[in-house]
Amino acid sequence: METISQTPDSTTASAPILKRIFPFTFHGTGSALFGIFVMNVLKTVLTLGIYSFWGKVRTRQFLWGQTEFAGDRFGYHGTGKELILGWLKAAVLLAGLVALQNVVGLRGHVLLGALLLWLGIAFILPVAQIGTWRYRLSRTSWRAVRFSFKGEVRPFLLVSLKGMALTVVTLGAGYAYYECDTRGYLINHCRLGKTAFQFHGKAKDLFWVYIKHGLVALAGAVVLFLLLMAGRTVSTLQTGGAASAFGFIMFVLYAFLYGLVLLSIAVRRRRFFWNQTTFGSAEFKTSVTMSSLLALYLTNGLLLLCTLGLAFPWVTVRTRRYDCEHLLLSGALDLDTIEQDAQTATAVGEELSGFLDVDTIAG
Repeated sequence: METISQTPDSTTASAPILKRIFPFTFHGTGSALFGIFVMNVLKTVLTLGIYSFWGKVRTRQFLWGQTEFAGDRFGYHGTGKELILGWLKAAVLLAGLVALQNVVGLRGHVLLGALLLWLGIAFILPVAQIGTWRYRLSRTSWRAVRFSFKGEVRPFLLVSLKGMALTVVTLGAGYAYYECDTRGYLINHCRLGKTAFQFHGKAKDLFWVYIKHGLVALAGAVVLFLLLMAGRTVSTLQTGGAASAFGFIMFVLYAFLYGLVLLSIAVRRRRFFWNQTTFGSAEFKTSVTMSSLLALYLTNGLLLLCTLGLAFPWVTVRTRRYDCEHLLLSGALDLDTIEQDAQTATAVGEELSGFLDVDTIAG
């Protein structure tokens, strides 16, 4: 349901468009997804894995169809046939790359073979990313209007390779610029109908997020090292068991600190990308906090641990609902003016992402 404020948009000439808050809502339940999960597993086993592609489609249809925006739900229109054909093409491509590495390695050029493999992955990864975005968006609709992706492989490949080179040369310090440039390119070429998404974030802001958190982690490592050295000195007067216990406690404390640093990065990264993205004249806003995200992760982890993984459908639903409850679109936007602008796409890029274990849509 749309929430309408009383502030008109002064830039509109005749009929002013009121500023609105468009919420996201997830209506799915864990029990419903569990039923889909069980059937997917059974059919996948009976078909020796072949049904997994149709199972993935069924799961996405449920998740998309249970997600509501401004009073209407999303739709997913991909097919298992598209996914399996994309998987086969991606498998052939990656198998050829691995075969090339092995041939070169068997001829005594092991390092050259490894270099060719990594260079191949460096080129394939951007292709997989752009293919994933194009396919998933073209198979997603809202109010019977399809999303689309207008980006091209060549310019995105140049952006990606430039960012990768900068990251390597700076020993990782330039990763924020790589991430910001690539994600910015992807977002800026997304459309719902003919209405565009735009990303306005600055790489330097994300850079300082990583630097500050990296310094905290480094400081924690230095403190841990000093404490361990002090404990080692004291241990000469104590039993070995006491020294080992002290070292274990220090390790647990640092692991906890490191986990908090990663969590803080995840929260600020999510805020950065969502809060700097617009759709038409409206802005996305996320209200994710460290405490709420930590509570979600801890409870999800306990559910999976206590049920030996059987609670995965409930965890998926809880995560999806959390994402929707903490995201909204706000601004003077007339959703009734969105028009269709279709685009065709194949599933090859998505299956390449699957092989490379890259999730390029989720923020």
